[in-house]
Amino acid sequence: MSAEVLDRLDALASMVAALAPAPTPTVNVTDLWDGFALANREKLRSWRCYAQRWRDHVGPAFGARDAGAVVPADVDTYRAQRRATGAAIATVNREVALLRRLLNFGVRRGRLARSHLHGPGMTAELIHPEDNVRTTVIEEDPTAALTLDDLLDAAGPALRAYILLVHHTGLRRREAAIMRWDRIREGVAWVPGKETKGGRAGRIVPLSARAQLALAELPREGDFLFPSKRRGGRPITPDAWTHRFGKLVRKLGLDGPDGPPWLHDLRRSFVTLSRREGESEKGIMNITGHKTRSVFDRYDAYDLRDILLFRERRDKARAERATLRGPRKGPHRASSNHIETELQRMRENKA
Repeated sequence: MSAEVLDRLDALASMVAALAPAPTPTVNVTDLWDGFALANREKLRSWRCYAQRWRDHVGPAFGARDAGAVVPADVDTYRAQRRATGAAIATVNREVALLRRLLNFGVRRGRLARSHLHGPGMTAELIHPEDNVRTTVIEEDPTAALTLDDLLDAAGPALRAYILLVHHTGLRRREAAIMRWDRIREGVAWVPGKETKGGRAGRIVPLSARAQLALAELPREGDFLFPSKRRGGRPITPDAWTHRFGKLVRKLGLDGPDGPPWLHDLRRSFVTLSRREGESEKGIMNITGHKTRSVFDRYDAYDLRDILLFRERRDKARAERATLRGPRKGPHRASSNHIETELQRMRENKA
């Protein structure tokens, strides 16, 4: 082969190399997290949850991995390891969802060519069904198995007021924790949209007489209902309230259908008891801030008591209708005389 032909082949190879896309540099998952945090830290209302999941679980497991090489089998291995430590299905699902979101973020920003965790049917494969709907309801009825007074009698003034505030309004634990005095007027509380989950517009929440009385007993030591001296007057954190509530439950040895009650069960109790008292579901959702019916249904604990109440109301309605009826008439049957009369009327009309 002549030197001229070799030169032409070299030139052609150089042209092909110039047209070929440059190899994508390796990007690990931590690189994607850093970019994701920079873009979303100030935007996402639930950023603390994202940061906690990354710091405690997703980061240690996937942070050093090549993001473009993460495949569903890696998620299966991670899920098995987390479940072996006792993590709930819902918890692992949210961690897997964070990993998928990071990879999709990398694709959108041009840092990854593709995500192996994205595609038709991938959500059903990676996000497992959650069978963790709780049914615990804390009631004010003294004959119930789990009553509100069991908690209030043993709680201090601040915890008592916090429990009543959540139980009687359906506020989320953070919404109650950061409530300010200047947002409570004439028996209602204002929740700004910027401080609530998943909503731009704020909402007005009615306060029961018992909740107002508990709040009136609190000393006003700043702008917030529940200031913390350790935090320089800033509100006590939601996690601190969860810790206090759990400590109280363990001290009393309380138990429910799902095990020891959680602080979040107070919000479910408000939804369930309000519906049993005859409030419309739309009205309850406006107060609690639920945006979808599917989420609302997870907070509405429908049990045997509701079935028995349904039967009782139906029997009562049937009995009331029966008293309003007159004597029962027999079935209507067209007689031959009636037919003849009708035919005669038609003949007369034609004439």
